[in-house]
Amino acid sequence: MRENYDIRNLNPRKNPYINVSSVPEAPFMLKCSDKGGFHMKLACELAVMDMDGEITAVAVGEDSAKFHGMLRLNEEGADIVNILNMSREHDGITFPALVASLQTKYTESSREEIAKFTEEFLKQLWQEGLLVE
Repeated sequence: MRENYDIRNLNPRKNPYINVSSVPEAPFMLKCSDKGGFHMKLACELAVMDMDGEITAVAVGEDSAKFHGMLRLNEEGADIVNILNMSREHDGITFPALVASLQTKYTESSREEIAKFTEEFLKQLWQEGLLVE
């Protein structure tokens, strides 16, 4: 999986003001463990769109009052957001189920690579208040 992703135009690998490791770790890490039964979902519905090769996501409908920003995503980030969008109508999705879903598409990547990217991406969604139990 590619490691370059961009949330709200902030890239932790290019922007020295964003530090993924500064996100509150303890509760989130426990919930993302393979044994955790934490069901996560997006706090608001996000529409993912490809505009001239740039993938973005914005809140739609009534949820647009909750989140006024825009997410710039790569393909993997867009897939995660789409899976989380689908899980909003149910009880959410667990971290292991999310990783397993991504494994079906990204067969060339190891489960560990997928889990690492997914965890980093979810931490940023969590930090922005876009991921809830």
